[in-house]
Amino acid sequence: PQRAAQLLAQVRAAGAAAQLWSQLAPDTDPEVDPGVDLDGVVVDGLGLMGTWIAAATVVLMGGSLRVGGRDLGGHNPLEPVRGGRPVVCGPDMANFEEVSAQLERGGWLRRCATADDAWEAVAMWLRQPPEPAALPPLQGPSARIARAVLERLPLPGPSAASGPRIPR
Repeated sequence: PQRAAQLLAQVRAAGAAAQLWSQLAPDTDPEVDPGVDLDGVVVDGLGLMGTWIAAATVVLMGGSLRVGGRDLGGHNPLEPVRGGRPVVCGPDMANFEEVSAQLERGGWLRRCATADDAWEAVAMWLRQPPEPAALPPLQGPSARIARAVLERLPLPGPSAASGPRIPR
């Protein structure tokens, strides 16, 4: 959230119509028309990731792209996969290496070397969604992390019965 204004300026400088998520709510800013067609939305709040995952077709794990040349260790891919969403990530998944490798083998995750490759993978999966295999049984630290995540995550909406299950 602390970088939201900077990111919004970058998106707009690239020629895209974008707005901050917080300004799209009714009665927040009389200068903003929430009915305007947008190319993108910059989320500037915390605790909203589950909502965005549920609305997504494919999830890009941005923290895996070595933002600013820094290694961040990636983001946990289990949350989007739990929601039935395939994941595209960059090369830096150091904090989730084992689970990422298992998800990659099963077709749930696609690791890309560069941001350009990642966007190409997102576009490809939007055109032709992947058909991932059943989730592999997780072992070792990944199994413990998966159990902890699953205990805290609500099941997806009405299609929960047909959604993916991470074997315990």
